[in-house]
Amino acid sequence: MRPPTLAACLTMVLLAAGPASAQAPTPDTLAAARELVVVMRTAESFKAVMPIIVKNLKPAIVQNRPQVERDYDAIIPLMLESMNARVSEIIDQIAALYACARSPASTAGRLARSSSRSCR
Repeated sequence: MRPPTLAACLTMVLLAAGPASAQAPTPDTLAAARELVVVMRTAESFKAVMPIIVKNLKPAIVQNRPQVERDYDAIIPLMLESMNARVSEIIDQIAALYACARSPASTAGRLARSSSRSCR
């Protein structure tokens, strides 16, 4: 996945905790958005980027403290395992946000373009 798309997906995940939308997407729009998120391989990208984020956060959290570094190193596998267990839930949230932000026609058009690219 290209970095701007990945950044957009991560932003959508972070915004998922915000206030609920006034109008829920239709089931068809939600299904198309979910299919689009799957075709874009967002789950794989999310799984690939999380270890990098955790690794890059380490210096800021550890700050040359050996005990904190040991604790951080011990908890990383548990955090990543927990995150991997919830990827489908995160993908559902991304799809819901995408469905709310896009019209059904826009989602269908994007899905058609993404599907054709993934078959090459």
